[in-house]
Amino acid sequence: NASSGVEVIYNVCANAATPSACGKGVDPAAAFLLRDSDGDGAHERCARAAPSAFVATAAYGVLEAHDPSKGVVVIYGDGDACDGGHTKFALRVRCRETTVDAAYASLTDKGDCAYEATLFSVHGCPLGCARGADGSVCSGHGSCDWKSGAGASCACDAGFKGPACTKGRSGGDGDGGGASHSWRA
Repeated sequence: NASSGVEVIYNVCANAATPSACGKGVDPAAAFLLRDSDGDGAHERCARAAPSAFVATAAYGVLEAHDPSKGVVVIYGDGDACDGGHTKFALRVRCRETTVDAAYASLTDKGDCAYEATLFSVHGCPLGCARGADGSVCSGHGSCDWKSGAGASCACDAGFKGPACTKGRSGGDGDGGGASHSWRA
């Protein structure tokens, strides 16, 4: 985020590549925060926002408890010492059914050396909603819905049906009606 002078480099499933701005001999980390303190475009500070990805200190959850289909959050804590505390980083992944490659939305300074990044991706959608051949949730012909007690499933757009909303207009075997259908895998 150029306007705040902070850049986050992270990897959800492994350690992030150590940025050259951090220098040599820096311990591995799941996320790094690079800060440009004086606005000259160079990163004067490098902090591990989380310890190694192989240390079980991350917390995982859903963005909205009443509707888990909205997305997930990964919270990394216990990063490097920072102003009397520790650097923290939260990665919020909002469900967007057709965004196979993550789309960056924002980076927010939460104060007290805590930062939060939000992005949009199919990876924030429940696995209960089937994927199409291109990786999009509900094949881009529906939305991932959550029903209490039943879990997640695709609610297909009009003219599409099937667990991943793949049958319909393009295949010629849709119901032809105007109503949406919800299919459970």
